[in-house]
This record gives sequence, structure tokens and C-alpha cells, in this order.
Amino acid sequence: MPNPFRLLAPRPRTIERDMVALALADGRCVQVARVRDPRARRLKLSVDERGARLTLPPRASLVSGERFLAEHRDWLATQLDHYTLDVPAPLRNGETGALPLRGALLPLQWAAGRYARLHRDGEALVFTAPAGAGETALRRALRDFYASEARTDLGRWLPRQLPSLPRPPRRV
Repeated sequence: MPNPFRLLAPRPRTIERDMVALALADGRCVQVARVRDPRARRLKLSVDERGARLTLPPRASLVSGERFLAEHRDWLATQLDHYTLDVPAPLRNGETGALPLRGALLPLQWAAGRYARLHRDGEALVFTAPAGAGETALRRALRDFYASEARTDLGRWLPRQLPSLPRPPRRV
């Protein structure tokens, strides 16, 4: 039997999204995603690999959001510079010449194959991929390679550290 009080309950509001342009002090113009979230309790400005985002609570005005952006313009520029420095160049089939591994930049060789796969061959990395491999397949092979290298490093490191841990890890 349905709940009779269901009709009296307030309906959840939807999240509203749009973009706003902001001119930074150095002359750059950036697009900031403006999101009105019903769960938000305060104004929040965040930056990640996707860009800048301003979160507004339901009752905040758009003018207060623009004022908040203007007040934090310098912080936003610093954070955007931080993310642009850390983002590696995109991986391109046959074009990328080196990849980072354990603090060193190792040369990358490309080879034709039936499926995308990255493996280590001595002091170089070999990326085997079909000619029409898309970016998704290349990223997946790259992620799998780095995950296996991390497991290898952890397998070497963990036995030495186990005596100092209060209990052994159940899962890694």
C-alpha cells in the first residue's frame, strides 16, 4: 500500500548547471561551471582536471556567486596554473615518444598489434596497438600497465613493512 504522506513531502529539487565566463587578472578568460545544488549549504569554488566549478546553495543569488568569483580570482588563477602544469600531454598512437615511470622518462616505442597493450622491454616501453585504436583503448592499456607496475612495487615494499603494521592489510 502506498504511503499517504508521500503527496505532502516536498519534491527534491533538480541540480541546475550553466557556464559563466570570468576574466582573470593576467588577461585569460576561463569558463567556470556554475552549479546550483539543493544539497549545498555554502558557496564553494573548486578546481580539478575538468576545470573550475562554482557550487551555489538553492537560496544564493547569482550576483553573490559572481561576487564570490571576483573575490577569489587570484586563487582560481593559481589553481588553474597548478592543474595545467601537472597534466601530461595526451597519448597519441604513434606520436608520443616517452612516458614517466618511477621518476624517470622512459622512451616509448610503438608497434602494430591486435589489441592495445603496454609492456616493458628492458629500459624502454613498448606500446602495441592496432592502427585504428581509439583514445579509450589506449588509456585503458596505460591504466592497466601502471596498475600492474604499482602492484609489483607494492609486492616488493609490503613484506618489509608488515612487521611495523598493527595488522596485515586485508586487501590492496
